[in-house]
Amino acid sequence: MAIIQNPLSERISGSYGNAVLVNKYGKTYLRLKPFNFKDAKTPKQLARRERLRIANMLIKPVLPVIREAYAGILTSMSPYNKAISLIMKGAYAGDSPVLDHSKVMFCDNEGSTVANVHLTTLPSQVVQVTWEPGTTNKRDLQSYLTFIVINTRENKAIVLRDIALRYEGTATFTLQKTWSGCGIALHVVTTDSTQLRNGQPGIIIKFRAGLEEIPFI
Repeated sequence: MAIIQNPLSERISGSYGNAVLVNKYGKTYLRLKPFNFKDAKTPKQLARRERLRIANMLIKPVLPVIREAYAGILTSMSPYNKAISLIMKGAYAGDSPVLDHSKVMFCDNEGSTVANVHLTTLPSQVVQVTWEPGTTNKRDLQSYLTFIVINTRENKAIVLRDIALRYEGTATFTLQKTWSGCGIALHVVTTDSTQLRNGQPGIIIKFRAGLEEIPFI
């Protein structure tokens, strides 16, 4: 059953016969239901599904941060779909299901970020991160950094919020013993006060450093 109200209110939804009316992002779309569906399993299609599965697994724990970064910006797609698109288009080579973690992007916002980031492994599964603030803006210097840490062997991410103030230039975090021998990739979440969005500084998410293997001591 279709629901159609005053077109000025854009409340149009439901289905009629083979047609489906969908209201999304302030626009109304007409979709047709497929008469036949074949679950094709060619090597190329299976590879694409595996790439999508990996990208989805990677994005899921980071999604709250991605939503914050894109708040009030996107008009034609969701933050999730945007992040999936960035990874699918930029972080895979050909049909390979193997991610190039140095090319993974969770968000394409441009702006101020930290510089010269280095990772050092310490005893007891501790990782030390050092960086240069990359800004002289007082508001941004006093803002907290968030780290997105990725286990590149298992394509799993964890989010460490408010890890340190940007001006401090150093922070440490502890990883599980099961991460020993894997690689890690670090994305740093910063703010840019020169780009106000909804009255708040813009949020930037950038890959900053990586280790091919963690030799836990």
